Amino acid sequence: MDTLALKRSLPTFYGFWERRRKAAHNRLPKHLRPPARWPIALHIALNLGIIAALGSLIFNIDDFTTDAVPAVVMIICVLMLFYTVINGLHLNHRFKNIDGHRWAKINFALVIIALMMWPATVAYFLR
Repeated sequence: MDTLALKRSLPTFYGFWERRRKAAHNRLPKHLRPPARWPIALHIALNLGIIAALGSLIFNIDDFTTDAVPAVVMIICVLMLFYTVINGLHLNHRFKNIDGHRWAKINFALVIIALMMWPATVAYFLR
């Protein structure tokens, strides 16, 4: 193997940059590209985090000596719930008939579960 063939076969930063530039040149215009799916994964993780936080509040109610810590956690959870409900509806509409609609429906189901857990947590602490 000569040195020229070796240089061509080894990965370099310039080769990576050229491949990326050529791939960007051949892409569709932005308004014709399919939407990215990473926001759905982010929202699923956020909803699972909200459900886990509220569930841990319910199961560990005896560990709290004051009501301040659960109140702060529930306020943070309700603020994140506002964000996930609004964006969950937006994602559900955006992925209506394209790839990712199943993940958007799973995300929306998790939003509904988290929405039902928040009043349950409040009721559990007020009893």
